[in-house]
Amino acid sequence: MLCSSQPLLQWALALPALVVSGASDWADGWAARRFNQPSVIGSYLDPLADKVLICSVVGALGWSGAMPPAVVGVIIGRDVILVAGAFVARAKSLGWRWPGLGEFFRVGPPPAAASDAAGAAGTAEAAEGAAQQPPAAAAAAAPGGSETAKAPSGGAHAHAAPLVKPLYISKVNTCFQLGLVGACIGHAWLGVPSEAWVWGGSVLTAGTTVASCLAYFKAYRDGKVLAPAGGR
Repeated sequence: MLCSSQPLLQWALALPALVVSGASDWADGWAARRFNQPSVIGSYLDPLADKVLICSVVGALGWSGAMPPAVVGVIIGRDVILVAGAFVARAKSLGWRWPGLGEFFRVGPPPAAASDAAGAAGTAEAAEGAAQQPPAAAAAAAPGGSETAKAPSGGAHAHAAPLVKPLYISKVNTCFQLGLVGACIGHAWLGVPSEAWVWGGSVLTAGTTVASCLAYFKAYRDGKVLAPAGGR
């Protein structure tokens, strides 16, 4: 039997907080799609924020006895597996070598790319001036003529982390998880919905959570979850 010893005031505050969190998360995704402003870093931070929110709330509900422990384990376990899988996928894409912390987590072009873009306008002028100098001096004066871009660790820059393409089933699963959280809070606060509905929602949510995890593994194996990485 589900139970909770938390004061009613805490549940009264928890439900509006959940609604605001879910609405703001939806609004953020809607704005990115509406104004066509997706980003690589956003494709990582948005699901990470979802996982932090869901795992924190689910963990608290499990601790208070308002959510079945088995469902708590499935939800948190799935997110731990996916986050760990993202690290493994990144390491595999880099040939299992360690390029340094900054390079491992880099989601944009390397610093040298910005310098190259800034100096592109002066390339023609530099080349024209170099033509009137001795060969050795011309080579030294040419932009980037004497060295190649290196990462802070001294090696070549690693390719940028790819864009993550979320799966539809994952979005559905997030809705089920938020719905279950709301149901558990409502049941602990007002007794609505009934315990039978909470258990039914728990089974459904656990099922979609497992299905979502398996779908991500299959999509990764088929090359459908990560967009092509940026250049070096």
